[in-house]
Amino acid sequence: KIKPSPATRKYVAQIEKVASGDEPELLVGHLYSRYLGDLFGGQMMSGMAVKTLGEAVGDGSGGLAFYEFDAIPDSKAFITD
Repeated sequence: KIKPSPATRKYVAQIEKVASGDEPELLVGHLYSRYLGDLFGGQMMSGMAVKTLGEAVGDGSGGLAFYEFDAIPDSKAFITD
């Protein structure tokens, strides 16, 4: 079983605090950066990392798994729709 790190728990607590507060709209910019930025820009960065460092860097357990979005077959269409 995977347990979140203390930093991850702190991050999640802060997101939950803002989301349940008086101004949850403050999360819009964060969500845009994290999800759409990581989705679109991250896939480009992932491709550059594999090209530069080799295929082994991109295995499913590696850090590049963060940039895999299997449920989104067309990231450009997902962002623009």
